[in-house]
Amino acid sequence: MGNQRNAMISSKQTARGVVLASAPSYDHLKHAPFTNATATEIVQRISTGEWTASQVLEAYIARAAQAQHKTNCLTEVLFEDARLQASQLDEEFATTQKVRGRLHGVPMSFKDQFEIAGYDTTIGFTHWANKPSTDDAFLVSLCRAEGAIIIVKTNVPQTMFAFECSNPLWGRTLNPWNAKYTCGGSTGGGKSFVSRTKSSLQLKSQTFLGDHMFPRFFSQARTKSVLEFCEYTNRRNEVEEAWYNEVWDKYQFDGIIAPVQALPVIPHGACAYLSGIASTTVSFNVIDSPVGIVPVTRVDASLDQLSPNFKPGETGGSTMFEKWMYQNGSRTVYNPQEMAGIPVGVQIVGRKWDDEKVLAMMRVVDEALGPRGFGPGSWETGDNGGV
Repeated sequence: MGNQRNAMISSKQTARGVVLASAPSYDHLKHAPFTNATATEIVQRISTGEWTASQVLEAYIARAAQAQHKTNCLTEVLFEDARLQASQLDEEFATTQKVRGRLHGVPMSFKDQFEIAGYDTTIGFTHWANKPSTDDAFLVSLCRAEGAIIIVKTNVPQTMFAFECSNPLWGRTLNPWNAKYTCGGSTGGGKSFVSRTKSSLQLKSQTFLGDHMFPRFFSQARTKSVLEFCEYTNRRNEVEEAWYNEVWDKYQFDGIIAPVQALPVIPHGACAYLSGIASTTVSFNVIDSPVGIVPVTRVDASLDQLSPNFKPGETGGSTMFEKWMYQNGSRTVYNPQEMAGIPVGVQIVGRKWDDEKVLAMMRVVDEALGPRGFGPGSWETGDNGGV
C-alpha cells in the first residue's frame, strides 16, 4: 500500500512538472507590463487591440512556473487548455472586435477544492488522485463564460482544516517572503501564487455548505442524527444572533478593523500547537461575516522587539499560548529578526451579505494608509531577501 501511494504521488508530481516545463522563462522587461496590469487593464488593452489574450497568458504562464519553483504553490496545471482557450478568444475578437465578457483574457487560478472538468480535485488526498472531474463547478463556468482563462489550481492543506498549507500528495507550500514560514491556509497556495503573479485573479472559498468534497470526507465520520444536526445548527445561530445584538446592532458599526492574529506568521508545523490563535479569524467564519485583508506594514527587526516588561497572560490573554509565542526559550515562535520583511495586515470585517461594502471599506483603508510598498511590482523587493 505504501509503495502504491508513493508511486501515485511521484506520478502526479512528475506530470505536473512536464506541463510546467512548457513555460517560457520569466523575462521582466517582456512580461512585467502584462503581470503588473490589473484585471480591468488587461480587458481594456485587449479590447483596443493593443494586447492579445495569448500574449497576456504567456506572461502569466512564465510567472506561474516561477512561482511554483519558488514556493510549490500549484496542484493541477492547465497550460495546454489555457493556450487553446486564449487562441479561441483571439480568433473571436479578430472576427467580432468585441470582448466576450468582463474577464476576457484575464488569467485566473482556482483553489484546489473547485471542480474543473478533466482535472483532479484531490484537496491533498492520494485516494482522489487520477479521478478527474467530469464537469466544471458553477463558479468556474461563470468565469469561463465571461472570458476568464483558468491556468492553474492552487495547493491547500489536506481537508482544508488548517492555517498551514501542506499535504502528502503535493507537499508543502512556502511563504513567498520567507521559506522558513508557512504561507497560511486554507488558501495557502493561492496566496503564494497571487503574491507572485500580482494581479491574476484567484477564486477561493472558506464556505463548506454545498461543497462536493466535504460530504465525501465527513462520510467517514460518525453519522449524526437529525436532532444532533439541528442542535449544532441552533448553537451556531445563537452565537450569530448574540454577536449581532451585542456588536453590530448595539454599536451600529459599519465595519470592524481588527488584527488578523497574534503573530505575523508561524513556522512550518506550528499549527499543531498554536491552532488556537486562528480563533480571531475563525470566529468571523462562524457568524458568516465577509472579511478582507489589507496589508499595512512589514515586520521591522528593530521596531518590533518584545517589550522587556512583557509577561505572558498579564493583559488577559492565554498564558500558555503567549508563553509559546513570545517567551519559550529557543522554541519561541516570535522572532522579529527572522520575520523581518514579512507583511503585516489587518482584517476588514462586514455584516453578513455585505461583501461589496467590505471591498469599499478596504479601498478606504488602503487609500488612507497611502503608498507603502505593496501592490503590483512589490514582489521584486521580496526576491532580494525572501524565498
